[in-house]
Amino acid sequence: GGSGLLTAEEIIACRDAVTYGCIKFADLSCTRTNDYVFSFDKMLDDKGKTAVYLLYALTRIRSIARNAGKSREELLVHAKQNPLNLEHEAELRLAKMLLRFSEVIEEITENITATHVM
Repeated sequence: GGSGLLTAEEIIACRDAVTYGCIKFADLSCTRTNDYVFSFDKMLDDKGKTAVYLLYALTRIRSIARNAGKSREELLVHAKQNPLNLEHEAELRLAKMLLRFSEVIEEITENITATHVM
């Protein structure tokens, strides 16, 4: 709801969705040629390449955008009108990685290996 509090039903639905997402993400993170090791500890780790970490990052990004007091449309207009200055080495590495996105998706569909996304 708008107050920031969830109902009991929303908490249960959220718990179930996050749990399922963590397991599914862990399943897709394993290569087909390695033995599968089921580990809740690994799946629920909040660091590294896990669904928990990605969900946390998404939540933080959405919180930052919400706290900016700008609508999605306003942010898109601003992004289109202002050049992106990549000054830090980490920013450049990330930009280069993002430019490979379509190539990675193509490789995944050809080889049926989702592990290349991570």
